[in-house]
Amino acid sequence: MWSLFQFLNQTVKPPKDVLFERFLEKIIPIFGDEPEFWLPKKQQPSDPLTVVVLFKGVPDARFLTAVTYGLSLQPHREWPDNRPELCLVVQSQNENWGKALGHLVSRLRGDCPFVSGQLIRFGTAVVEEAVMDAFFVWEPWFLAAEERQFDIGLDYQIRLQALYPIRESEALVCEKIGPQAFVKQLQLAPFDVDRPEIH
Repeated sequence: MWSLFQFLNQTVKPPKDVLFERFLEKIIPIFGDEPEFWLPKKQQPSDPLTVVVLFKGVPDARFLTAVTYGLSLQPHREWPDNRPELCLVVQSQNENWGKALGHLVSRLRGDCPFVSGQLIRFGTAVVEEAVMDAFFVWEPWFLAAEERQFDIGLDYQIRLQALYPIRESEALVCEKIGPQAFVKQLQLAPFDVDRPEIH
């Protein structure tokens, strides 16, 4: 799966784009002021800008936080009032967790709504050292209510939507018991990619 993560080299300089600069002004105060930027290679020359903003050591040295930009640039019928960008926090230093978000945006933008309760299946482990091979979409527990949605001067607001790594076996559990019941178990260790399996 990791060979599918086709990215340009990371940079500490953000791409020159007015809307992205406004977006960055909103997330820097939330996550930190020394991110890296990863840009997936475009599938087509006309594809919108996609950026993974990677914060290493956030919220502390054991963690990595990633936020996407680009999903919201294309509308979806299930986003009447605001549009999502993806975010993720994991207890890991493997940057491929962040690249996975950019991969999903590049491949699924315009087709997948990324709504709460949705399951996103990779079909193989997301990173080399972990068994997680799917994501559960839900609200970002790690953000205050006022940090989850903001305005960058468009006719819609940006809403941060979290992805939580899970196993395929846990996706089946979620489908069986429903997302609300599944969340109660996932909340016990949502960022630990080596946590015990949810049954």
